[in-house]
Amino acid sequence: MARSANKVVVITGGNRGIGLAAAKCFAAEGASVIIAGRSAEKLAKAAQAFAGVVDVVRADVAHLDELDTLFT
Repeated sequence: MARSANKVVVITGGNRGIGLAAAKCFAAEGASVIIAGRSAEKLAKAAQAFAGVVDVVRADVAHLDELDTLFT
């Protein structure tokens, strides 16, 4: 069984760089991964890299009103 199986991981800024690399690692370990980011375009590109294995949410976590989109 994978280390992260049956876990949900939310990664803010996961559409590029270190966040994207972390998302790939968690997905490979069996976690359900949710990537949050500010750019819908970059999120779409990141989602393609995972071929549907992750969910993406457009949200800027610096704005409290946008944090609600992560939990709905």
